Amino acid sequence: MKGFLLVLFLTTTSFAHAQGSGGGAPSPSMREQIEESDLLFARGKFTASRRIMDELIKTHPDDAEVLWRMAQHMINDGDGTRDREKRERLYRESVEYSEAAVKADPRSADARAYLAASYGSYAMFAGGKEKVKLANRIRDELDQALRLDPDNQVALTIYGTWHREVSEVSWIERQLANMFLGSMPDGSIEESIRYLNSAVRIAPKVFRHRYELALSYIAADRLRDAAASFRAALQCPTSWKTDDRRRPRIREWLEENDL
Repeated sequence: MKGFLLVLFLTTTSFAHAQGSGGGAPSPSMREQIEESDLLFARGKFTASRRIMDELIKTHPDDAEVLWRMAQHMINDGDGTRDREKRERLYRESVEYSEAAVKADPRSADARAYLAASYGSYAMFAGGKEKVKLANRIRDELDQALRLDPDNQVALTIYGTWHREVSEVSWIERQLANMFLGSMPDGSIEESIRYLNSAVRIAPKVFRHRYELALSYIAADRLRDAAASFRAALQCPTSWKTDDRRRPRIREWLEENDL
């Protein structure tokens, strides 16, 4: 992505659904509701999944596992609308829910991973200086998430995208950002590929991991590897609202590149 004012328009909006990793021990009935909601989400039944979480947030407004799942729904719903104002509102709400989740349980890797995701989604609406701050916040939250859970697939896939997007900022753009907006963090395509391959290793059937890995292979001019990753993505089930919108783009790219 070109231009330091757009550096953090991260494609964090189609990443995989993580398993809960923090926030204490919910009651059996609450755990059953969370598991049902997770299963519905994974099957693409987003409205039914959201309905369960809407009820749980009323009765458990300070529970980290409920809060980060609400952030997840806000991101997914934001991705699914073409109304710019509605999308911005939903992404703002995702930040509020995930920040509350981290406050409720600072040792929840999922809460921190979704906070990073929320910052990335909201960044498209932020000004230049705020984008640079968010780039650093995303990195910090992902570092903490992976210290808590090195196999957290949400944190791994977001970090892969983060590294690619930040690495594509040109030298002059970086110098301007450092001069006027604050310190721009460093990223690399090699690290992007490494993180995304780790996410694929943990969850090979997640569309987002394969799709983002293909984009990073393209950035590294590894087109055959990109084609293989895109083809693998096409075999993955749909688990986020953006997945099906991306399938035609994959087929078009494969046809255009004759790969």
